[in-house]
Amino acid sequence: LKLGSAWLTDAFRASGVLPNDNSVKGIVAHKKLPTTTVDAAGGAGPKMFITVEYEKPDPTLHTELFVKMPWFADGGSRADGVDINQKGGDSFPEIAFYRYMGPLCPFRVPKYYFGDVCRENTNYVLIIEKISFGKKD
Repeated sequence: LKLGSAWLTDAFRASGVLPNDNSVKGIVAHKKLPTTTVDAAGGAGPKMFITVEYEKPDPTLHTELFVKMPWFADGGSRADGVDINQKGGDSFPEIAFYRYMGPLCPFRVPKYYFGDVCRENTNYVLIIEKISFGKKD
């Protein structure tokens, strides 16, 4: 959230999902997901849901998004992300799947909005369409 709508606009344009005549007007809501306990949303880094508003509403652009971030974005250290990612490789294969393979799959895959991996320390960010799952019992 610290990077804001200007950063999202640049990121979405760089990935090709946002045309140059549109922009992210603002982040109107966010929900950080738990990183500990039985409700933890994975362990490779903090995650959150964000709701964005576009300058020009577009039916091909989702407003509800899912964001995966490196641990240092949540107060951890860059070393935390390096340690986790080196145990199973970096996050590039996941980003590459959403970006290149997702549109080709014969089943529904969340739309890719942006992804990047730092080759120096393996920290990453991934932004995809939010999928609404049913409630836990």
